[in-house]
Amino acid sequence: MVQLVPRADERLTSLAAAAAVGVLAGAAAASDDEERFERMQSQIDDLQQEVHTLRAELGKDWLTETRAKEIADLVGDVLADADTRASLLGEGPTAGHDGTGFFIGSPDGNALLRIAGRVQPRHVYNHQDNSPNIDVTGDGVPDPGTGDDNVSGFEIRRMKLDFHGHVLDPSWFYYIQIAGGNAGAAITLDDAYIEKKLGNGWRVRGGQYKPPFMHEDLVSSRFQLAAERSVVNEIFSQRNRAIGAELAYYGDRFLVRAMLNDGFGNVNRPALSYDTEFAATARAEFLLEGDWGDADHTRRTAPWSQFKGFTSWSDGPRGALLGAAVHYEKQESGTSAPNGVDNEQSTLSFTGDLTLHLGGANLFVAGVYRRLDNGFSADQYGLVVQGGLFVVPDELEVFARWEYGDLDMGVSNLNLLTVGVNRYFAGHALKFTFDAGYAFDPVAPGFAASRTTGWRADSPGERGQIVLRSQFQLLF
Repeated sequence: MVQLVPRADERLTSLAAAAAVGVLAGAAAASDDEERFERMQSQIDDLQQEVHTLRAELGKDWLTETRAKEIADLVGDVLADADTRASLLGEGPTAGHDGTGFFIGSPDGNALLRIAGRVQPRHVYNHQDNSPNIDVTGDGVPDPGTGDDNVSGFEIRRMKLDFHGHVLDPSWFYYIQIAGGNAGAAITLDDAYIEKKLGNGWRVRGGQYKPPFMHEDLVSSRFQLAAERSVVNEIFSQRNRAIGAELAYYGDRFLVRAMLNDGFGNVNRPALSYDTEFAATARAEFLLEGDWGDADHTRRTAPWSQFKGFTSWSDGPRGALLGAAVHYEKQESGTSAPNGVDNEQSTLSFTGDLTLHLGGANLFVAGVYRRLDNGFSADQYGLVVQGGLFVVPDELEVFARWEYGDLDMGVSNLNLLTVGVNRYFAGHALKFTFDAGYAFDPVAPGFAASRTTGWRADSPGERGQIVLRSQFQLLF
């Protein structure tokens, strides 16, 4: 690299600084020594003469042709070095955090990995009158003295890690989710599937994931109103996933998904294990009104990004989404069940739902019906109505949910009311949820789900069970 001849004004500055330092140092050292002071004064005089000489040189033409060439060569070297560094940087991967999660990808866009996660620590309190004895030993017989009217405790309701993106090109999408939580210390596989965009709105998918049935369950736990989904959803939904293959069509305002699978709850099983003889699920959705949004997997069940959750932000678009689904499955036949009894149970389920986003308020209504045949017949159904309203725009949201269920098995019907509040600190990425639930009728064993929802089975004739839930959520 070329070195320039020092400029006269730079030399002048250096000499002036040196002179100042010398004066101060000399004055301090010669405060009681007149001889040293005179010697220092002589040096100052010499420096002043040099300064006068340099000032005279500044009036001359210092930028000669040789120096101009040296400067041009230096600028060229710097620019060439910058181009080299930029070229090397462009050949490497891209990485960072874009507000929705961490990512790393190839510079040509043909490979992408996104990493995201969520943690939901929760406290649950449950009160019921005359709590029945429970089966602590696991032998199927309630143990005396185990009833407790008031139960509470902390838990990690969910811990999930998501890995998704595309390979080869953006048309090959993959999604993997692993989870841990209050089921125990084991890390389990929730989702693992591959999806191919065929063009013109058509897609195929294969792997393990939630079949396209109840809308409430298809909405991620990150974007719920209450701390937990409804009890109706817990009993009737596809929440335990299934393994299968799917063909889907995504239009401008209409979508339809059809999936062949191993039945609800048959997750991560060998192909020839005892599960179901046949199972199929299909769902259709129609966008009555709304913002088109991001159709590329922002919500993996529909192309309208505003309906990936129930919350309707104050400055968000208004919208209405209508959905319906059907599911049928028949248990294994011709093969002895693990308990030695053939089980040819069949299930036929229907559901319909309406979601409204009203710009600061939301409303969701869903109904579900299930026909159960297993040597006897039962017509079961459930209804959920919930809504939310921002009282402080995009920060403080109040909500309420009422649900009703009938198992058609001679037990009391489900009749619950839940009210609560969400405090958003950074949207869904950091929020606190508190809700309180009250049971107007006894909670039958078929509706009890203490591990997930916090509701316990009541003693016959007892009503008024209360559940309080407090939960923080952090997304990253």
